[in-house]
Formats: sequence, structure tokens, C-alpha cells
Amino acid sequence: MYNQKQIPEKQIAVLIDLENAGLSSIQLLFDQMSRDEISKDGRIIVKRAYADWSRASKSRNQLLELGIEPIQLFRSTSGRKNANDILLAIDAIELLHTSPIDIFVIVSSDSDFIPLINRLRASGKIVFCAGEQAKISSTLIKACDRHFYIDQDKNTEASKKSALKKEKENQSPTPQPDMLSIAQTDKLWEQIHSSWSKRAAVSGQSIPGPNAATEAARILGVAKLSSSTYKTLQGILNASTFLSEKWSRNANTIIRR
Repeated sequence: MYNQKQIPEKQIAVLIDLENAGLSSIQLLFDQMSRDEISKDGRIIVKRAYADWSRASKSRNQLLELGIEPIQLFRSTSGRKNANDILLAIDAIELLHTSPIDIFVIVSSDSDFIPLINRLRASGKIVFCAGEQAKISSTLIKACDRHFYIDQDKNTEASKKSALKKEKENQSPTPQPDMLSIAQTDKLWEQIHSSWSKRAAVSGQSIPGPNAATEAARILGVAKLSSSTYKTLQGILNASTFLSEKWSRNANTIIRR
């Protein structure tokens, strides 16, 4: 029997000006938010990124992995840059009046969003802003209830990558597959199959050859597939009955059977 009165979670909307912020920094933002008290007191129910996705199509897979809804901006060749800002602002005002949002997170370094932020706060909403430290203006920071630097972990991440690189250089070289036991080789085929399956789940039943080769080389522990014992994707399929039963090659594409 529960007698304590439950405090309702705050509802959060994250609106991302992708052309200003860049997708590579968005994961850092969500990592910071998950470490922050926001994750304890609130729940993100809206995650949207605004961009011309015909030009940013390479980012869509990463976007889907983060659970972010892509909002398409149809722009003519003569379209102005602030069209993206206008679309984000329209959505924010619509959410203000139609959704139970308590906290708005505006991901941009653009001070043009200050009037929107003032309007949301005047309506009793909490507004956070997130932008790159070198770009975000002091006036935008002052306009928000709180701000995040979405690139503050970059130096830390670079240090980690450098340390990992040195550690790998000091390690003994990865043995080639023809030096491995049958059990170890079978495990490699299973890892390659698992990696290809994940890519196929995103792109359909096929994988571009270069992508499949990159994944295979990574698992085999070589810089590129041509440096391995198998040389090519067809060489891998010829060497592995397990993989050839599940995958076939058509020109420069790997297809799930």
C-alpha cells in the first residue's frame, strides 16, 4: 500500500537546429543530460532535429540510433539560412499550446532564438539552451534558465582516443585468421555475420561492399580487408561456409540470403 504522494515527472522537449549544432555533438548533449538531475526529474518525450535531410542523408542512421525524429526542411536553392530557425520556432510554439511540455531544450548557438526563449519562459516554461562553447553568445546563455556546452567533452574524448591508440600500438599484433584455431575462426565468422546483420537491419537486406569490407576488416584486426588472408569479400565468403550460407555477393553489394 502506497501512501506517499507521487510527484509527476517533468516532460521535456529537445529541439535541435542541426545545421547550427551538428549531429556529432548531440550524443555529448544526451550524455550530459543523463548524468544531470534532468534525467532524475524529467522524461524526454520529444526529440526533433531540423535540417534539409536531402543534403544530410548520411546522418539519418545515426539520428535514428539516438531516437531523434528528423524534421525535413524543404529549401529552394535561394532559400535563406534562417528558414530552419523559423520551422523550429513554429514547432516550439505549437508544443507550448498542445503538449504538456515543462522543459524546452533548444540546441543551437544562434542568438536569434532569444525571442522564442523569452516567449516560452513568459508562459511559465523552463528553457535550457545547448551550443558549442566557441559559438554560443553570452546573451543567449543569459536568456535561458540553464545552458550546456555540447562540445565540452571533446578534449576528454580526444585524450581517451589518443591513449587507446598508444595502448593498441604497444600490444602484440593480432594473429591472422590462418594462425587461429577452428573455434576462434568460427567466432570471427559469427562476429562478422552479427555486424553485417545490424547494418542490413538499418539499410534493408543489402550492404554496400565498402561498408561490409570495413566491418570485416575491423573484426579480423587489419587496417583494410586487402591486408588480410582473404583479400576480398568474395574471399571471405569462399572461406566460410557459415557466411556463404547466409550472405551472397552481387557486384559491389553484400546481400542477405
